[in-house]
Amino acid sequence: MSAPTPIQSCLTLTVAVAGLLVNALVLRVIGGHDHDDVNTASARLHVLGDMLVSLAAVAAALLIRYFGWPAADPALSIFVALLILGNAWNLLRHSAHILLEGTPEDVHVADVAGTIERETGIAGVHHVHIWQIAGGQRIATLHARVARDAESGMALVAIEQVLRERFGIAHATIQIEQGEHCAGEECRRHRQ
Repeated sequence: MSAPTPIQSCLTLTVAVAGLLVNALVLRVIGGHDHDDVNTASARLHVLGDMLVSLAAVAAALLIRYFGWPAADPALSIFVALLILGNAWNLLRHSAHILLEGTPEDVHVADVAGTIERETGIAGVHHVHIWQIAGGQRIATLHARVARDAESGMALVAIEQVLRERFGIAHATIQIEQGEHCAGEECRRHRQ
């Protein structure tokens, strides 16, 4: 049977504390809590994982030094790996949702169409699609049916203002349709 080398708890503790401080500084530099930006969230998750590893190494070094429990290091490593795996899974799901152009979870298409209609007086907002890109920027496409004598430019400005101010959508492609307004079931059917 092999004889394992004794763990140098003082050296482990020193290196782990240094790693913890460096990662705390990096996390502060990354800053922000914008969960829609997948790139920043990934970087933050990586640094938090490194911080957890350093914290686990500090705890393991103390447990080994004062309680003589060498199994603390692998036990805490497994615990940290499971925490990181759970957070990585959530980030992967969020990334897949963005890549598949899913509607952001806090946005409901029917609410967007209804808010535009209420606040602009334009009846007939339909074919509404909203998604976001990895940087957190939200994008929309929609059709808006206006009266034949309505000014299309003013309708565009009004819709863009509602999208920007109420839903954080900075980029929208809007098709103005002139003619009779869609109503009731016809508009509801096209909002999805």
